[in-house]
Amino acid sequence: MQEVRCMRKALVLLLALGLVGLLVAGCGKGENTAEAKAKMSEGDQAYQAAKDLFTKLQQKQSELGGSLATGDYSKFTGPAGEALEKEVTQSLADIEAKLREAAGAYEEILGMEGLKDYKDYADLMLQATRKRQEMLPLIKTLLEELKKMVMAGAAGQKVDFTALLQREELKKVTDLGSEADSLEKQADKVKADKKL
Repeated sequence: MQEVRCMRKALVLLLALGLVGLLVAGCGKGENTAEAKAKMSEGDQAYQAAKDLFTKLQQKQSELGGSLATGDYSKFTGPAGEALEKEVTQSLADIEAKLREAAGAYEEILGMEGLKDYKDYADLMLQATRKRQEMLPLIKTLLEELKKMVMAGAAGQKVDFTALLQREELKKVTDLGSEADSLEKQADKVKADKKL
């Protein structure tokens, strides 16, 4: 009889320890989920900030396009040109920094244990981030070409700005942007479907 009591106590103790183990494991998963959610938010905020900076740069380009079309180079030369170049250079540096920040956050999620849904999302967003990072050197090349054309135009030479539209770098930037947009949509679907 005493053996049965001892076995019951041992069984109850093992069950209790097993439940405690499950609770502790569940808490760890919750903490991982909270950490993944925080990193996802951090990555998304940095990524969106980079996209917003891209948009502002595109708006600036549109504003200045009219001046180039009419042959008004005053915004591109002298002190105005220097200020513009500094502004564009800073914008590109800020975009690059935000994309690095986003990539770092998404990479941290990929390094976590479990969390398949968060990892699926982070993987897609990391791919989108990499596409946008690939755009930056191409944009810089295009801006250098534009700068050469502006200087030639300001010096009185005839310049065909439409040649810039035919450059392979511009096509590649457009393609990379489309690929990044597609990856974002896929990531948004994972986020919505899995309620991340």
